[in-house]
Formats: sequence, structure tokens, C-alpha cells
Amino acid sequence: MTTYLNYTIESDALLYQTQTNFYKLNDPNVNFVFEFLPMNVSSNIEITPEFQSYDYTVSQVGFIDVSATSIIDVSAVNFSRLFKFNSNDITFEDYPNQDIIYGVGDVSVFNVSFSQSTIIAGWANPATQFLSNTSLAADYIRNTAKEITGGYALADVFANQEQIIQGIQTLDLSFNESLNNNILNNYSTYSGSDGMLSYPDNSNNMYTTACKQLLDALLTNASTTRGIQFLNDLQEQSDINLQNTASTGDNNTTYYINFQPNDVLAVRISYIPKNGDGQPAGVAGNYLGNNPLHTRSYKVFLKMT
Repeated sequence: MTTYLNYTIESDALLYQTQTNFYKLNDPNVNFVFEFLPMNVSSNIEITPEFQSYDYTVSQVGFIDVSATSIIDVSAVNFSRLFKFNSNDITFEDYPNQDIIYGVGDVSVFNVSFSQSTIIAGWANPATQFLSNTSLAADYIRNTAKEITGGYALADVFANQEQIIQGIQTLDLSFNESLNNNILNNYSTYSGSDGMLSYPDNSNNMYTTACKQLLDALLTNASTTRGIQFLNDLQEQSDINLQNTASTGDNNTTYYINFQPNDVLAVRISYIPKNGDGQPAGVAGNYLGNNPLHTRSYKVFLKMT
């Protein structure tokens, strides 16, 4: 049974771990949210804040709690070769007992400007929650100012503010590379089975599990508009495969779980201060006060268009 959460995607409740990583919301602009649990990466901020020279001084349970949530539009087509499964029967009459293998492809689907995603809950500065253009990069630097000085200002707090923002934007590449490499490394490990495994398997592979969870959830919703769309898409893939192979026997082939507009795939990214979590900014003998900086995490909702 699919979990229904009676709030919108902007709700503060999604800052916290949910009891399932696939859920529907009371939000007409969202079909479903799938938290892709293996997509949980961290990176170190390479720039240390510096003050201006003034005269005054983010299993089946979802991701663990995050500091904030953000959202950004992505192409559904780009992500529609990510999850795949192999089956000889898409009527699913014997499901889940039929012989199916699950996994992810050898694809690099992540090219996301995480730093430009829009904060929708957990703002570092509560006064900005009514704005619609607070980027993740701006939110991070506001949080840095808050932790060091106790204030929320974005401008004129750090002498190297622009470098910090650029450093956050530069980490987009690092996060995308990490996410893509995780997928490609998994595929390489199981390339003999085209990146797919049976479930459960001896490795407890998270990608196999994630694919099965997503397929299970969509089949559970087979009678809904989105579920019917999913089954129709599988039938189209089956018809194309039959035409291409001129097969007259069992259609034992690979199917893709294609995303559609308003589907949401969630990933979790974390920004670790240059000196490490819980350490003050600066260098020994020249710290920016005694207040520690902490890792700030974001659950980023990738909304398909």
C-alpha cells in the first residue's frame, strides 16, 4: 500500500526521515516522490570564510533528516534510462514471484545545478521563507554567517563572499561526478548481468533494492492515472521489442522505468566545512571566533518536466 502524506512538497515535515522512500503527497503538481537512497553524497567546502575589515566585527525508510529541502526542474527523458528490469511477462500475473532481475544502467544522468535549486523548507534565515528565489548557494552562505556571527546577512559579512558562492557552485560538478560514478561503478561490478541482479541477492545491492522498490510502488498504484500510464509505457516498450527482434516466443527483455512530468526523484547532498564538521572557521591562531561550523545537508527534489 502506498504511503500518502497529507502535505505539499514545500512542507517542513519532509526535512525529517519518512517511513518509506516512495510516497504520494497532497500536491496536485507532484505524481509521487521517490527518494533514491544510494544517491547520498558529501563534499568539502574548499573556501574558508574571511571577515571584512570593518571597525566592528539535508532500507525503505527515507533519507535521514536534513537541514533543508530544495527543488529544481530536470528533464524526465534524461532520467528515463536509469532504472531497468528484465522480465518475460509484463502482465505481472505471478508478481512478485516471477523471475525478474532489477538494477540501473550504465548511464550518466546527473548534470544538475544543485547550487541553483530553490529552497522550499528549512531556510537558514526564516525571514526568507516567503521568497521564491532563495537558492541553495545563498542559503548555505546565510547559514554560515548565522553560525559564525549569529546574524543572517548575505552581503558584506565575508570579504570573500563571492569566492564562497563560487566554491559552492563549483561543487555541483563534484556532486554530479560522485552520483554518476556511483551508478557507473555499480554497473561495472555487475556488468555480466547488464547491471541487474535478482532480489534479494547476496550483496544486498542498494541499486537492485531501489529499482525493485520503485517498480513495486508503481505496480501498487496500477489503477491510478500514473499507474495506467506506466503499464501503457511498458506495453509500448514490449511492442517495439517484438518489432525489432521479430520474436514469436517469450518476450524476455529489458524494460525501463520511464519518468513522466511531475514525478519527483530525491537525492541527498551534504556540504562539509573545510575544517570539518563542528570546527571553527579559519586556521589555527586565526579562527573566526569560537563558534563551530556544521555540515549542512539538503534533500534535493528533482522534479521531472
